[in-house]
Amino acid sequence: MTLRELIRSSYQERIALAPIPEELRRSLRSHERIPKFFDNLERELAVLPPALRSVERIKDAVYSLTDIFTANLKRIADERQMSDLAKQAERDAAAARVRRDELADRLNRGEAVDLSEIVDG
Repeated sequence: MTLRELIRSSYQERIALAPIPEELRRSLRSHERIPKFFDNLERELAVLPPALRSVERIKDAVYSLTDIFTANLKRIADERQMSDLAKQAERDAAAARVRRDELADRLNRGEAVDLSEIVDG
């Protein structure tokens, strides 16, 4: 088994065993950063002295680095989701301000306003 194959199989094992949501697990099987991650791991592990390049040590390193890689991708996804939620909240708040201002204008002009328009907003 080549070093690259060992890295790939260890990565796949770790993803299968990791306590992560299934959606994240699916995305980690084909994420765009995986080839670069494998390239970096292979480059770094290839320079280890032969005494440190046992299958178990390499698997342990790949498992640990996969956990870090996974945590980083999860953090990025969470940040994007929070950013999207914040943007949606701002849009909702802006729409509420517009509705409030429209109702205030109608009330200032003496127009009748149905209570449900105020409550339902």
